[in-house]
Amino acid sequence: MDAAIPCQISGRMGARKYFRRPDARDTLMPPIAPNPERRARWRNDWLSSIEELANLDMQRATWLNLTNANPHYSYIEYLECYFTDLCLSDGYAARVADGFLSSDEAAAASQLHSLLDRYKPPTDEFDRQAILQDPRWLQVVSAAKVAQAMLATMLNDPEERKSLLIPSEYAFAAARPV
Repeated sequence: MDAAIPCQISGRMGARKYFRRPDARDTLMPPIAPNPERRARWRNDWLSSIEELANLDMQRATWLNLTNANPHYSYIEYLECYFTDLCLSDGYAARVADGFLSSDEAAAASQLHSLLDRYKPPTDEFDRQAILQDPRWLQVVSAAKVAQAMLATMLNDPEERKSLLIPSEYAFAAARPV
């Protein structure tokens, strides 16, 4: 049996220590196999992540909606989707090498990536109100808007443009009070 990995989570109630079993997070991400369907899905998810990061109004509507049952709409999940699910923890170089995006597209989003990677919430990652009011978070949102605008000039595919520019139906559902 694999040895347990010590972890710590910090929240409003202080820090808690726990152990978890080793998993895929503990290995380097291998190159993604070139596959048109996988590439299209990755790009859709990446462009959607940028749309979500650029849309402060939708962040407020979803993150602060107490009746929202979709856990995706939170600061923590936005980061998980962007860095972990998209395999961007080490930047864009590997995804450019995989052919998932061009070097121009990576350059357009590089400032966003850098600011998001360095961002630390003012209190903790669960204090959504504090994050949404934090001037440093507003810089991340601003960088996402710049990346969104630059990428919009590069994209010709209508589905990719939709992912980049229009919130998903799930976001609208999560924003709607019950």
